[in-house]
Amino acid sequence: MTLAAVLCCAMTMTVFTSCSKDNDNPEPEPELVPIEYGKVFTYTYEGQTLYYVIDETSQTATAVAPCYPDYPNPKEKNFWEGYEMPKGKVVMPETVEYSGKTFPLTALGQGVFYPCSDITSLSLPEGLTIIDKGAFSCCFGMETIDLPNSLQRIGDYAWERCSKLEQITFPNQLTHIGEGALNGCVSLTTCHLPAQLENIIQFLFYGCENLTTVNIPEGITSIGDGAFYGCSSLTDFNIPEGTISIGDGAFCGCSSLTDVTFPSTLTTIGKFAFEYDEKLGPDIVIPEGVTEIGYAAFGDCYSLESIVLPSTLQSIGEFAFTVCTKLKNVTFPDQLTQIGGAALQECKSLTTCHLPAQLENIDLYLFYGCENLTTVNIPEGITSIGNSAFQGCSILTDITLPSTLTTIGDWAFGYAEKIGPDIVIPEGVTEIGIAAFRNCSSLETIILPNSLQSIGDYAFATCIKLNNVTFPDHLTHLNKGVLQGCTSLTTCLLPAQMEYIDQWLLSETAISHIEIPEHVARIDSHAFQECLSLQELSLPAGLTEMADSVFTLGTRLETLNLASTVPPTVANDTFDDYSTAIFVPKGTGDAYRKDEIWGRFATINEQEE
Repeated sequence: MTLAAVLCCAMTMTVFTSCSKDNDNPEPEPELVPIEYGKVFTYTYEGQTLYYVIDETSQTATAVAPCYPDYPNPKEKNFWEGYEMPKGKVVMPETVEYSGKTFPLTALGQGVFYPCSDITSLSLPEGLTIIDKGAFSCCFGMETIDLPNSLQRIGDYAWERCSKLEQITFPNQLTHIGEGALNGCVSLTTCHLPAQLENIIQFLFYGCENLTTVNIPEGITSIGDGAFYGCSSLTDFNIPEGTISIGDGAFCGCSSLTDVTFPSTLTTIGKFAFEYDEKLGPDIVIPEGVTEIGYAAFGDCYSLESIVLPSTLQSIGEFAFTVCTKLKNVTFPDQLTQIGGAALQECKSLTTCHLPAQLENIDLYLFYGCENLTTVNIPEGITSIGNSAFQGCSILTDITLPSTLTTIGDWAFGYAEKIGPDIVIPEGVTEIGIAAFRNCSSLETIILPNSLQSIGDYAFATCIKLNNVTFPDHLTHLNKGVLQGCTSLTTCLLPAQMEYIDQWLLSETAISHIEIPEHVARIDSHAFQECLSLQELSLPAGLTEMADSVFTLGTRLETLNLASTVPPTVANDTFDDYSTAIFVPKGTGDAYRKDEIWGRFATINEQEE
């Protein structure tokens, strides 16, 4: 039966009922319209016509959107399109009448008032037990709502973006409030949560930027992901005893939050939990029992000066305390084995740090940009120092590397300008990464172990005071720019097994004397560029090739001795000065003079046998 037919029958019933009993010839009453369960019908109460369906099993009514059950995509069409929306004050009935019967109203269906933006207040009757998903979503004009004591369950996003709703009190026996139920209620200032609530589910108060007061009932066991995300007017928060976990982003962006009390029952603090809480502090005590602090949990907490960590802590996530610019010191419990990368990145006020005795690795970016860090212990047992772990620690003066160390990552100590004057790389280290000690401008001497297998590009570049370095003989290759810009370096002993000289290896150094190992077959681009003090150089018999710009930009050799009987291949711009005296093996002078590039040199002499 259509909605029009139902309305027509209802009107007919009214007419017959109003007939006088004194009628001498009364007509028989018409048969009642059969109940069509699950079929939408209208019922008018207190001047508002709304839509309902009857459940056959429970014999109860549910208020529904007029489009029920064919809900459109809410991004494309609202649920009341083509129907007259309720306005102003809406009072819901305790019962509705349909086909001559009375049914109790027990539920509000999905999106029942989405998006009735002209509703200003709503009163719900006793007997109502369920408010379904998105029931009041985008009711932008709703300022107040009265909830019945009978209410048992509230669905997800029930009041999403009700931007004028200022306060709400939930009945105490309510046990479930759905995800994001008050998401985006930007005018909400006060909320009383029910005593029987077991969990604060995710995104419950997401974006409630004016929320100042909310009671958290005893019995809560968890605070869900993003539950108070962006609640920028909250100033303090007491998390009740019994709470076990704080979810990801639970208090992220609570920019006025200054104080949080943690319960002794807490075990987990999730990712981003307090990120961007810029007024939180100055002190925080994480209680005993907490085992995990998640990724960026306290990142960008600019007011945090001190944090006390429990002995129960087992892991700290990446970026956990990143950019806590006022954090001055932190001591990690000794049994902690993992501190995530960048956990203390750019903590610019940090001066000292005690790393745990059981720590296995120093992860990447751990102390990156800690520009006031002066002292840090690196405990025995550490096997690797990650990329950029101490990069930019510009006043870190003294560091002792443990005997267990095997790997030093890229930029590990880059721009640690006060480290030195000496550093010993322990036996067992096999790899020094790219720019690992670049611009360590106080470093004068570095001792390398025989265990070393590879040295990354620019590993010691621009260590302007470095004057002494000896490489292990078994190395066959030093990567490009390893010693570039070491302006105090006057001599260097290259590895005996070295097979070629890479780009920029000794460019911009004060090198005046160097022996090129006999196995070197190639010298790459810019290798000796701007070596202003280099006047004489001897090249081995196995040299076959020199790339572009090897001896340019001020490198003015007085003498170049070649042992190769066949002129090595050179680029058009390997040299930019041809006044150098060339000495070649006896009997090879003509070959060199006839070569297109070597022939540019005015003086080519054959060596005496």
